[in-house]
Amino acid sequence: MKKTTGKRPAAKKGSVAKKATRKRGISKANVKRLFVAIEEDDPETLGDVLDAHPEALETVGEHNRLVRDKTPLMYALQNRNLPLAGHLLDRGADATAIMPGGPMSCVLSLAVKFAYSDPDLFPNWIPFVERLLDEGADPTDGLWTSVARHGDNGNTRLDLIRLLLDRGGNPDRRPNLVSPTATQSTIRTLVKINRAKHPPELLAMFDIEPDDEMASDAENE
Repeated sequence: MKKTTGKRPAAKKGSVAKKATRKRGISKANVKRLFVAIEEDDPETLGDVLDAHPEALETVGEHNRLVRDKTPLMYALQNRNLPLAGHLLDRGADATAIMPGGPMSCVLSLAVKFAYSDPDLFPNWIPFVERLLDEGADPTDGLWTSVARHGDNGNTRLDLIRLLLDRGGNPDRRPNLVSPTATQSTIRTLVKINRAKHPPELLAMFDIEPDDEMASDAENE
């Protein structure tokens, strides 16, 4: 794969989403109402809450484990509701937000994760990921997720990996992992270490040769 030489716009630094509090002018009841509206695909109620409380666009859920530490945009993605997620971006949702707790995933990483778990609608996720990149998401933040999730639910498409690399994803950077024992290896090194799990086409994107056994299998197909 030819390496990208063109410059891309600098990605905005991820902004850590802040938990909802009464001090910010929105009650816990309204926060719950907001997230239930997303869960039930109720854009009218969603709009009512956001019109009354614009700051809720970057608040995070608290009332159960499904919404905890997620912004409304993240939760719309979790519910595989791309039209609603697009509407939230239209209203100004932060495409670079990061969960303040839990796995501390960013919007882009979550979008890639849910895309690979949704093989039937996978093509619909690609333009949405492109929009996140256009709005400042760092492609490297989703690159390791795209490799690690490749093959989920039988989804072996390479579109998102190719897109993230083409948009400037840096395979020679470490994944953004939050565990205190997180790897010190770069994404490219992790792909190489796990190359037996990956098809030759994926390895070629990272300029990695398959091992002898894989190469022999590919030749015999």
